[in-house]
Formats: sequence, C-alpha cells, structure tokens
Amino acid sequence: ISKTKSALQTHKNIDVLTITANGEPTLYPHLEAFIAEIKPFLPQGVKTLILSNGSRFGEKSVQDALAHFDMVKFSLDSGAQKTYKKIDRIHKSLDLDLIKNGIESYAKIRRNLLICEILLVKNINDNDESMKPLADFLRKIGVDRVDIGTIDRPPAYNVEAVDFEKISSISTLFYGLCV
Repeated sequence: ISKTKSALQTHKNIDVLTITANGEPTLYPHLEAFIAEIKPFLPQGVKTLILSNGSRFGEKSVQDALAHFDMVKFSLDSGAQKTYKKIDRIHKSLDLDLIKNGIESYAKIRRNLLICEILLVKNINDNDESMKPLADFLRKIGVDRVDIGTIDRPPAYNVEAVDFEKISSISTLFYGLCV
C-alpha cells in the first residue's frame, strides 16, 4: 500500500488507476482494505477501475471490495462453455454458468459502472454461437459499456486477430444493450 501511495504522489497526471494482476486481482485477500486505504490519496478526479475475469463476483467479500471502485470491468469472451474454456483456458474448477451467476449477482447490487471486455479470436469465438448468448446475458444484467477488441500483440498461442469488418459485424449483436 505504501508503494502505491508513493506512486500516486509522484504521478499526478493520471485519469484512471487500474487494479489488475499477473492473475486474478480478486484473489488478493486484502483487496477491500487496499482500495479503501488508497482512495483518499488519489488526486481529485482520478477514477478507479478493477480488471477481473469475474470468476469471484458472487462472493460477498469480493462484492464488498468491488463496491469501492468507480468502474468494474470483467472479461467474458464467449457465451458458450466450450468456446469460453478454449479461449480463456480456465481452471477446471471454473464453470461459465457459475461465473455468469456471480456476475449477475454483483450486477444486481452494484452502484458503479459495470463494463464487459470481449476479446475476439479468429475462428474461435468470432461467430453468433459464441456471441449471441453473451449479448443476451449482458442485456439481461444491464452493463454500462461493452469493449470489443481482438489480438493486438504477438499472442502466446497460435491464434489470429479478427479483422475490423468482422468486429463491426459482431458488434451489431450488442447494440442497445447498455443501460
């Protein structure tokens, strides 16, 4: 916490402080105390954002921590279990339906901005079978924003980016769903 406070005093020209990790930030057991303690040290007007996979959003302690952020952004790359597992290479104990249930649970109580981030991968989730159920789910829970992107740097695995025309076409599934 002291390093974060020091960095905030040094770097005053920021708009958003994003909390993420080499892994899942909601696994940090002191997340609520961390964000609550650093918020008073933020320069005026600086927003806070957490970038998560959403896998723990159904847990009360995580929901309490998320409430301290101005923006909560979760990654969800498919509405179909098989495609979701293929893209995100999730732990075998995780299940898309359980993750969605947790995200929905948080969406019902949240008072901050809720954002979904989608990574499109060529020939994996760039299709209606993956995106239509996702759009339906996001419409049901009421998100404030959907960020759709594709691979922009050399990937760790042998996959390809989706072209702009395909992204544009897929984005029409998400029209009108943001609250």
